[in-house]
Amino acid sequence: MSLIAAIERKACVVWGIGSTAAEALSEARAERVRNLPCVVTGRSDVTLHHCHSGSLGDHGIKRGGSQRPSDWLVIPLVLELHVGNGIDGSIGVRTWEKEHGTQMDHLKKVFQQVGYNGFHI
Repeated sequence: MSLIAAIERKACVVWGIGSTAAEALSEARAERVRNLPCVVTGRSDVTLHHCHSGSLGDHGIKRGGSQRPSDWLVIPLVLELHVGNGIDGSIGVRTWEKEHGTQMDHLKKVFQQVGYNGFHI
């Protein structure tokens, strides 16, 4: 089992919730992150980026290409930093992290702002 799957499974066990409740919790969490400004620009017109590879892989958080990214590991980004020439576009994760900071560092800030630690649920 991947670390991400283990985190999500543990969250459901800790809170005693089934899949429907877990989905509602996930959406509430996503909404809290959506209300934050972009972690790079500070602008409020954000999309949610599901963090993957790059600095996360350096810390042992890995997923296969066919695995869905975790809804716990999201950061708010303005659209142009997310797709197109963004992290999920042509620039690539490592280059994006060199230019804009690591996803791991951005995740830690987001966790502080929303009041949970997605790594120690």
